Amino acid sequence: DYEGFIYLLNSDRAQIDIYSPEGYFLTWIQGDVNTFSEPVAIGINSRNELFVLEKDGPSLFIYDVHGALVNTH
Repeated sequence: DYEGFIYLLNSDRAQIDIYSPEGYFLTWIQGDVNTFSEPVAIGINSRNELFVLEKDGPSLFIYDVHGALVNTH
């Protein structure tokens, strides 16, 4: 993102791993039955929101910088 954090799609575990700008693991965003279960792509927009694209849907889940789900499409 624009602050240097690194987001890694871990599709085997249906989660997004989050690392510090220095490369240290911080936390993750876990998919569940109400959100993504088979993520295929991620991206960051100009507001530092994380976009997660779901394989079957297609569905798009949008998270804020704190990892809270803010919107779906």
